[in-house]
Amino acid sequence: MKKYWFIFKKKAKFIIPISIIFIIYATVIPIIFKGHSTCLIKEFIGIPCPTCGMTRAYLAFFRGDILNAFYNNPLFWTVPIILMVIIFSEIGIWKKLYKSKLFWISYIIILLIFYILRMIYIFPNPPMEMGNGILFNF
Repeated sequence: MKKYWFIFKKKAKFIIPISIIFIIYATVIPIIFKGHSTCLIKEFIGIPCPTCGMTRAYLAFFRGDILNAFYNNPLFWTVPIILMVIIFSEIGIWKKLYKSKLFWISYIIILLIFYILRMIYIFPNPPMEMGNGILFNF
């Protein structure tokens, strides 16, 4: 356990600035693009990116609404795994996963398959909006 804490503290120099940038992005972009998508890729290119809906998915998940979390972005659960692999890339199984081409290629293939299916079934026509992201109202 001490190894994990030591590595986390060592990588905090990288993690904290990225987290601050993300928090600023998540608070400033909705103010700038009021009434528009907060996804810069979608805003400038016009099509959703593979991670569109991730914020809504996490908000639903933290509310305990698992079904809506999966509706908004079914791959939301992979982000913590990828972060763990990157943060703890120096020890144990995380090191093996980090160095494994099969792991990264598999993840990219899953991401691309998800994106293609999502574009076919959820975003087939403009304006390519998911609405409020609520699938079930219990």
